[in-house]
Amino acid sequence: RIAGNDVFNKKPDYKGGGQGKSTSEVMSEYGIHFNPGDSLRTLKIRQFRERLKVRKSDGKPMLYITERCRQFIRTIPNLVMDEKTYEDIDTSGEDHIYDETCNLCMARPLMPELPVTQITEDDKRIEELSKPMSNQYDRFEHDVVHDFSSFGSM
Repeated sequence: RIAGNDVFNKKPDYKGGGQGKSTSEVMSEYGIHFNPGDSLRTLKIRQFRERLKVRKSDGKPMLYITERCRQFIRTIPNLVMDEKTYEDIDTSGEDHIYDETCNLCMARPLMPELPVTQITEDDKRIEELSKPMSNQYDRFEHDVVHDFSSFGSM
């Protein structure tokens, strides 16, 4: 299980301050263990977006949402981009499901699928013309065998 960094923070107790057990420590007592997720929000949103795309290689999506994912269906469409940081969402809204999904995506990060560019006939011709030309005389010198022995017998 992967969780955000706040799960590992010490909780305040009756003495004040952060001296109590963290949520992770409490859950460990019940056999539920957490690993810290990556805290970089820009990487999380990239992985989240990558999962929403349909892969061209096999035509399958990388994230399936079923009708039982009611909270996902309710909250994800309502997320808005942050006005200051375009690589993040506005965290003043309800983003718990988004954070959970991002942690899941970060557990097994994907490389972005690179777009396949089609090479046109013009591009092929330009590439052909851009290649360095070989010296035609170099080739001629290597192909001809110089035999001057017959000149001495005349």
